[in-house]
Parts: sequence; structure tokens; C-alpha cells
Amino acid sequence: MEDVEEVTLSIALTQFPDLMKTKAEQLGHPIIEIVAKQMGNGAIPHPENGMELKADLQRILQRLKDEFGIKKVHLLICASNAACVFVGQAFDLHQPDLYVYDFVEGAMKSRLIIKNDNGKVKLSSPE
Repeated sequence: MEDVEEVTLSIALTQFPDLMKTKAEQLGHPIIEIVAKQMGNGAIPHPENGMELKADLQRILQRLKDEFGIKKVHLLICASNAACVFVGQAFDLHQPDLYVYDFVEGAMKSRLIIKNDNGKVKLSSPE
């Protein structure tokens, strides 16, 4: 991933809609996919599984920044609210900026930016 500063991270736990796949392709960055073996709310059946997901994502995000120099991650996610909480907890101060996308009026749009700014996590809207 030489000269690449952005990647797309697609997390499909309840479904993997074509809209999400299409958006990942449209963004034009390398794509990392995390897809549940069993789709639905049972993809994270126990809080321990959510903690494992969180730890795995922390390692992925840290490695993307440290080893590959990634500065921005576009997060496309289709998951239960509970699973989204674990995903959100995976972000910390030593990772790339995170652009979170959501389903809006038949499209996926960036809705939240999470950045590390001088040792503080800052939330903003892309608009």
C-alpha cells in the first residue's frame, strides 16, 4: 500500500447491502472487509464477542497508521446498535482519522468525522 493515505473499512454484521459495496468501490481506496459468518443481530451474541471485535479493530486501526501510514479510514458499517458501540470504542488517540458513513435517502454519506487533534478526540460533521 505504497503512497496510500486512505482506506475503506466495510463492516457487515447484520447485512452486506449492495449500496455499501458500491460506495466502497466509488471511494476508490483499498478496501478492508469484516463480514460476519452469521448475519443478523446474533453476529455479536455476547458482550465478550463485542470486546473481541473492539480489540481486533484497535489492532487493525493502529497497524494501518503505524505500519502503512494511513491517515484516513472511511468506515462503512451495517450492524446492530450494540455492535456499533463496540466499533466506536475501538477508536483512540493513536489511530487514523475516521470518517463514518450512514445510510441516507438511498445512499451512503459521510455523517461523522472522528479526529485526533493535539491529543484530544474531536467529533465533527462533514457538512
